[in-house]
Amino acid sequence: MKFNTLKLDDVVVHRVPAKNDPTATGPVLSEAPSPQDNKVFAFFRQRMSGVMANRGLPIEPDTTIVAANPPAGEVLLAVTRLVGDPQELVSASREIAVRLYDAQDGRNPAGILVVARGEIDGQPCAGILKLEHERGVQAEEEHNDDGQLVFRVILHDDLLLTEKTAVFKSAVFRRRSASDPALLAEASDLQNQRDLAGFFLTEFLGCKLVDDPPEATRKYFDAAEDYINTRVADPEKQARYEGALLAQMNSAALSIAPDRFARDHLGTEEHQPFLDHLTASGAQTTTFPKDIGRIKARIKRVAYRFDSGIKLAGTPTAMAEHVKIVKSNDGTKVTVSDEIAQMSGGG
Repeated sequence: MKFNTLKLDDVVVHRVPAKNDPTATGPVLSEAPSPQDNKVFAFFRQRMSGVMANRGLPIEPDTTIVAANPPAGEVLLAVTRLVGDPQELVSASREIAVRLYDAQDGRNPAGILVVARGEIDGQPCAGILKLEHERGVQAEEEHNDDGQLVFRVILHDDLLLTEKTAVFKSAVFRRRSASDPALLAEASDLQNQRDLAGFFLTEFLGCKLVDDPPEATRKYFDAAEDYINTRVADPEKQARYEGALLAQMNSAALSIAPDRFARDHLGTEEHQPFLDHLTASGAQTTTFPKDIGRIKARIKRVAYRFDSGIKLAGTPTAMAEHVKIVKSNDGTKVTVSDEIAQMSGGG
């Protein structure tokens, strides 16, 4: 989600206990916007910006999920209200907190839910941040001048101010334009950066990932690798197919044609099974724009892992030039033709 400026107006903080906490009957809900100092506002603003600039995956409403489980649509309805009317922030955030508690199970730790309203490039926006309690951030109960329960967030510098601490799941919604009230949205999950936790994306937000070029490329790469590793028995073929896949990802081509890849690099009998596997994995089978932004680090090296525990790794070019894999009656023979540059202990 490209943006220039992010402005926050107000935040509301709720405490969401673990579902397996025998003393909890539901979330502890604020009754008014939470008083926060500039440091805390800057932290929330930084994390929302990080979702959009670095880690966010585009999402959209999943009508199938909501039709099967209507409560999954409650967050989107609440977000739409608070984006449209600043006065809805407290009531909408309370509904979001209740939905988060209901959507979680015993595996989710106790946490703090922050719901913020502001503007992105002049258009109203909403942010949802789920923080893990007691890991660099705490929420202390207090009452404002009107006697309303609120939470003041306390940051612990020694634990918190690192890239991966405290904010584990987050989502940002903004109005598309002044004339178009439709919402653009992105979400991230620092605990599972290659995907989003199922409960957070589907059960809580009622959304699904949008297959923009980076996401379509990631899905295709994951599905193709899975096919090579689980459906191809010949290790020589596995190595050859993996090399071809990495070459496809690293090439200057601006698009990916799965059917062409199958025809050029796979056996004739594997062509349709490969495409069927892509379909079953949710990947595209027709030509689409290539964007390796989300898999860039993964396509720079190829690794072979053997039953003995030995691992052989290198760049795709080096592996293609120096490693030969042949299957024989005695097993798989791997030959490395190269000069030894250094030897050392592996401990």
